[in-house]
Amino acid sequence: MKVFKLNDRRVYLILIIVLSLTKSLYSQIEYQKWFKNSALRIDMSHVGSKSQEAYYSVAFYQQDVWAGPKKYLIDTSGYGMYFFEVRDSASQTLIFSKPYNTLFGEWQETSEAEQNERAFDEVLRMPMPYNTISVTIFKRDKKNQLHELKHFYIDPKTYRLKNGFVYQFDTLKIWGSKPMEQAVDLAIIAEGYTIGEKEKFQKDAESMVEHLFNSSPFGDLKDGFNVYLVFSESLESGTDIPGDSIWKSTILNSHFYTFGSERYLTTQDLRAVHNVAQQVPYDQVYILVNTSKYGGGGIFNFYNLCSSSHALSPWVFIHEFGHGFAGLADEYYDSEVAFSDMYDLSTEPWRPNISTMVEPEKKWASRVEKETPIPTPEAKEYAKSIGFFEGGGYVEKGIYRPYLNCEMKSLKSGFCPICQSSIILMFNWATDH
Repeated sequence: MKVFKLNDRRVYLILIIVLSLTKSLYSQIEYQKWFKNSALRIDMSHVGSKSQEAYYSVAFYQQDVWAGPKKYLIDTSGYGMYFFEVRDSASQTLIFSKPYNTLFGEWQETSEAEQNERAFDEVLRMPMPYNTISVTIFKRDKKNQLHELKHFYIDPKTYRLKNGFVYQFDTLKIWGSKPMEQAVDLAIIAEGYTIGEKEKFQKDAESMVEHLFNSSPFGDLKDGFNVYLVFSESLESGTDIPGDSIWKSTILNSHFYTFGSERYLTTQDLRAVHNVAQQVPYDQVYILVNTSKYGGGGIFNFYNLCSSSHALSPWVFIHEFGHGFAGLADEYYDSEVAFSDMYDLSTEPWRPNISTMVEPEKKWASRVEKETPIPTPEAKEYAKSIGFFEGGGYVEKGIYRPYLNCEMKSLKSGFCPICQSSIILMFNWATDH
């Protein structure tokens, strides 16, 4: 294996400068020239199997507000399994782009996808354009190459856009005072709470937010968050636990045992999620599920879920937010998961906190001290050192993580410096910094 000893921090500083210059270039997109102050929501159906997939448009909605950034509208992070870009149809000017992951993309890595086809809900959101736009959806393969999946046009003047405001629930802002475009607008929505459990939901949510802001780097970033609660009541308490034949009537149809993994808590009813969330301004959605069973799920720029009442729920809450907000990878490799061969060991993953050591200089090699060996032994003397520790991304060999222990590997460990840098990068983009 090729060994790298890059201790020069100048490489890292140059990268930060380049990213800042790139952001400045793309900040020249004039929001008011292209967009209204409302949002366009595009409901899609993502259909296919392991070897093929397609997108089909389902509905278009106008939402009252766009809560996202208004300066940095073009993503250059290189993150995400999927990516969509928006161009003004007449001039072909690129005016918006965003990366994301999907539940469908995870399902493709399961054995079921080898035999069956399935359809999953997906929702794309962007500022509402004045004029006709072209939308292109891409998928990033395991070699990090983007391939076009779908291309279509939307003319907001001729489409009869629905207003997506379906529900009316009580809401409460529990944190923040920044303008929407200068903040991460986090909507925490209730799942599996009955009308009589409103007080419990508020208490549970406030406890989770307190824990988030007591962790680094979120404590230093908390003034850049607006946090809203949506009291979306369900007919029954709890959630589905298929392995125990427990079924509940809940507003978002959440369930454990996703893809056969007992602790993987998700919902496939993404349209219901957005119908509920849009009661408030939102960039990120967190679904708080009223159960004491351990579990959760987080998908980059898709949604976050967590059970409310397990002893470890506060740490699961921030772990899953690492996935959903910053695109961080799981760093553990000794737990049962539904996925196989998630990463190509001959290519650097796009995720910022794991590496195959193929091109470590593109990762965090410049932040490794010269006395730290690469690969880095799992020894106490390196417990607080940035290195390349083998094991991560669900496999024991061939994938490396930057720290001996991190919140993305072991709960209660805190985010490592590399994960914290990625969180701050996403925060700065989301808040127009």
